[in-house]
Amino acid sequence: MALNLVTTGTSFFVISLVVLLHFGVALASSHASRSRSLLAATLKAHGHAREQEEEDFGFKVDLSSSSSPVGEYTSRQYACDVCRHIAGDILKGVVTTSKEKAKGEANTQAWRDLKEECHNHGQEGCDFVNKHAPTLAEKLQKLASTKQEQLEGVHALCVFLHVCPETANQKSLSSSSSSATETSPPPPDVRVARGHAKRGYYAMRVSLVAEDNDTTLPPLTTTAAQNDVYDEKFRYRWTHLRLRSELIHAQPGWNAINVQTPPAKFYLPASGEGTVGLWIADPCVSSEFVPCTWGDKYQTATRIPGLVNAATAFTNPNDGTPDVSFWGILGDNFYDRYGHITTNLFSKLSMSTKLTTLVAAPGNHDYWAYGSPTVCVATDQFGNGFMQYYAQDAEASLDSATNGTAPFNFSVNPDTGKEAPRWWPKWLPDPWDLTQRCLARESHSSNFQSYYAIGDMGVISYSSAYTYDEQSNFLADACDYFIGNDDVNTVMIVGHWSDENDGCAENMHVPGVFDQMRSKIGSCAKLDSTKKFVFFQGHDHCNIVIRNSTGFQVAGEGMAGCDDRQNFGITVIDTKSKPGAVRVIYVNVMTPFGLDRYDEVTSCFAKEGVVACADKYGEVWLDSSSSPSSSSLSSTEEY
Repeated sequence: MALNLVTTGTSFFVISLVVLLHFGVALASSHASRSRSLLAATLKAHGHAREQEEEDFGFKVDLSSSSSPVGEYTSRQYACDVCRHIAGDILKGVVTTSKEKAKGEANTQAWRDLKEECHNHGQEGCDFVNKHAPTLAEKLQKLASTKQEQLEGVHALCVFLHVCPETANQKSLSSSSSSATETSPPPPDVRVARGHAKRGYYAMRVSLVAEDNDTTLPPLTTTAAQNDVYDEKFRYRWTHLRLRSELIHAQPGWNAINVQTPPAKFYLPASGEGTVGLWIADPCVSSEFVPCTWGDKYQTATRIPGLVNAATAFTNPNDGTPDVSFWGILGDNFYDRYGHITTNLFSKLSMSTKLTTLVAAPGNHDYWAYGSPTVCVATDQFGNGFMQYYAQDAEASLDSATNGTAPFNFSVNPDTGKEAPRWWPKWLPDPWDLTQRCLARESHSSNFQSYYAIGDMGVISYSSAYTYDEQSNFLADACDYFIGNDDVNTVMIVGHWSDENDGCAENMHVPGVFDQMRSKIGSCAKLDSTKKFVFFQGHDHCNIVIRNSTGFQVAGEGMAGCDDRQNFGITVIDTKSKPGAVRVIYVNVMTPFGLDRYDEVTSCFAKEGVVACADKYGEVWLDSSSSPSSSSLSSTEEY
């Protein structure tokens, strides 16, 4: 999700440093110690200025959570909601792009609804609006006009004004609460992932996530070697959870794992076999950390799992094979800092979904809950919860000399960061005396790099939070592998960032990496000319074609954005229905403008399969059997 929030205090700090550079850098070689002292003084002044600013902007009102309730709200929750909606209304008037104005319009309507409904929550709610909203609006206007924040920053703005607590448990979307009549426990939280290509085609990583009680979890298979088994409590973040992960050699077809009686089974297509997969990105089901603007409208908390569950439920009546061989989430996975939103959502996934191969690439909110390193907080996950929960077989898992049996590289402790962040301007001195929030703490890049084949498709998964220099060897290795694999006809590079912002390293957004690979790496250029080479991304919140026949965005899952292109649905990639060809089909399920065919689509998925229903309800984005390739660098059409 896009976010560009920089506090006024940070702006003051950067301006101060620029002034220092103008007056002091020329003499730095002869007066190094003096310059360092001046910098320290500036940093100290920055801290004082921030404190003064918070005092000036602070919105002083009794918001204790013990206040009498306002209908379903406590006073604190009501105040926070009011602040967020006023902020959205104000920011609509400050932003300039049509995309951000559309987000503002959506939030404005929500604010109007809140004002109209205050009587339903008791007189205290209306009193709060009438008494405090004008003052709050004035302060928010001052902040907004100073920094030009985007709408997704409204919660952070209200935290800054002390109206919303930083770790507030905001009122959940109405659709996200569990039914009071639910009695059956959710299926075991199993994860099935492809093994890294360097292990051979038939390597698979199967994992189980559970609440940690300081005891090992039961074996998932009888075939994993002792040094290929990892069973530990999560490290650094989401430490209430435990992961058991086993690396196994699978067979083409069905493979059993010991998580149920009778044993559950996952399906691995044979090498070179036609395959069907599903893509989504930026799924939101809660407004705890950022506004999930369309979450209630789209009923995302039930309909996201409902769509995927229906898609993975169908098996071919002739041979019993599944229609779908993999599904993937390309970042900003449920906008979760502590793991509770994610585990709640995964409890709604069926066993057939959990046993379908999962592809996961991190987004900006999987590092920093508010979406940018400029507004990170110490308790952000920095990719650590994500990498352990989704349990991919990444590059880190190959380095047993460093990591032992752990499939992760834990060398970066997010609580002891000491280096300058990647986004820190290169022309400024390292922030050696800055607060911890500005230091680089992202988990090691090798935890998010992997490539492998699924049937006749190749997948290259990476994170834009790291530089090209950190990832170029990995990308070259991936292209070398797929050039030499005659069973692979289509290769996808998948990641999150659509733009060079919100913690994205220079030119490392997905289109940027796609272009760099083809222009800088010989084997990638050859791959582009000999096979179908495409990319999938998230970050901007709609499902659209980015580049004709080459690039696709799959991020319409509840967040605001994209003006009249706002939508909710699921994207299918298919090499099964037309041998030798690849098709990308988008199935539009809902829009804010009246379309709602969720019941039709899910019923069709479960009864007829994804391929048949994509033909019935979908919009063909790519069919290589009937459309020429448009992947050359000179013929791209960016949205």
